[in-house]
Amino acid sequence: MTAEIEDYPTRPDDYLPHIIARCVDKARAHQRPYRFSLNGATVVVQPGQSAADVNDAVQQQWQAARSGPVASAPPA
Repeated sequence: MTAEIEDYPTRPDDYLPHIIARCVDKARAHQRPYRFSLNGATVVVQPGQSAADVNDAVQQQWQAARSGPVASAPPA
């Protein structure tokens, strides 16, 4: 059985560690995944996932956004 993903509402000025802690707690307590979006990153927090792992996922998305699209080779 697949658990439906719950959306956790956020605002652009929310504090990332607070959002991560709330989603980790909710996912654990309700045994269902929670999704949040903050400043361009969208992460689904699974029950049992650590806050450090969630933070790493956010940081990876932010890094990818900063580095921009990968340039493709010009046509031959």
